[in-house]
Amino acid sequence: MNFEELVSKRAIGQDEPKDYCAWAEALLYTDVESENIPILASMGYERDPEKEDIEKYFQKSLKDLKLEIPSNENGIKLYATLTIEKLLDGKITPFECVAKMEKLFSLTDYDPKYGIWDYLSEDISMLEYDGVCYFNTGLDKSNMANYIRKVAKQFLEILPMELPEYFFKLCACKTCGYIGESNTERAEKIWIPERIFRLIYGRYPASKAVCAKCGAQYPSNMVDYSARSIYLESKC
Repeated sequence: MNFEELVSKRAIGQDEPKDYCAWAEALLYTDVESENIPILASMGYERDPEKEDIEKYFQKSLKDLKLEIPSNENGIKLYATLTIEKLLDGKITPFECVAKMEKLFSLTDYDPKYGIWDYLSEDISMLEYDGVCYFNTGLDKSNMANYIRKVAKQFLEILPMELPEYFFKLCACKTCGYIGESNTERAEKIWIPERIFRLIYGRYPASKAVCAKCGAQYPSNMVDYSARSIYLESKC
């Protein structure tokens, strides 16, 4: 257990007393000088160490080492980075990575960049349930593992970026490269006035999304990996 792993688990509320003791024990094999680290490490041999005592000697150890706990936001970023590194190093499976990452969306007060994993998780569930997905074009049952790795690598690029709050309202046009909100056009029986259509069919006519610049149909939304790829290219 190193310091980064410890504070990242702390940021998402998954830290346990044994984690602090394991961190301190690992430091015993280094040349750090602190009277508090051995005390913290020794608590790992207690059956049920008091959390208050763990926290007390953890804080003292931090002071000895001149270390600071990162902000909650940075701690979550660190957790996300370490999780993806574990995926790319083969230490966890792609599906374990998704399970860990999708939990971060609510912990970050719904920061849009973390919503990427929420949408991906939903698509994976839908593929397993009825064989279709709604958000990530190109994702299917045969390529799920590789697709997750692609999303993970892309996420590392997005993570340090400040995304607009309305990010998922943006679309990227594969035809002209335009990025922005899409327009809508009526998609069925456009020759029938809408009022008459509603009288005949008892509903509003279907509409379709079109690029606001070139009019191409169905530009990709930012929940889609391919749309985010266009977005990143535009930032280069």
